[in-house]
Amino acid sequence: DGEGGAAYRARLRFPGPPSGSMGLADRELVEWYRGEHPRGYRYLAEWSDAFEVRLILVRDWPTLLKLRALAAPLLSLVELEVRLDELHGIAAKSFRAWHGHAATRRCASCHPVRAKRAGASARSRAGGDDEAT
Repeated sequence: DGEGGAAYRARLRFPGPPSGSMGLADRELVEWYRGEHPRGYRYLAEWSDAFEVRLILVRDWPTLLKLRALAAPLLSLVELEVRLDELHGIAAKSFRAWHGHAATRRCASCHPVRAKRAGASARSRAGGDDEAT
């Protein structure tokens, strides 16, 4: 329809900024708005992810608390995933700075036993097995 989220919420009688939120924007986010819907709903929960937004009309505060309790484990996992991805990126950049190559590659100083085996294997495939072990 071209109607924005704020205009639609206002039409449902849930105007203004959210009363609260949990989760991460652009990943998985639940925001709730307080208002007076004609059918007796006191809250509107807006559950959004990277692809869509779902609206949930909530009758009262205890029901909103139950919704939040149900959403908390999923939202915590999403946040944990984001934080672990950030840590992985930092660790990979640090390793590259310290070692001069990606952590997925082996070198003689990082793993001397495997590097020696890899060198011996490459020599034997080339036909010159001159390993003296």
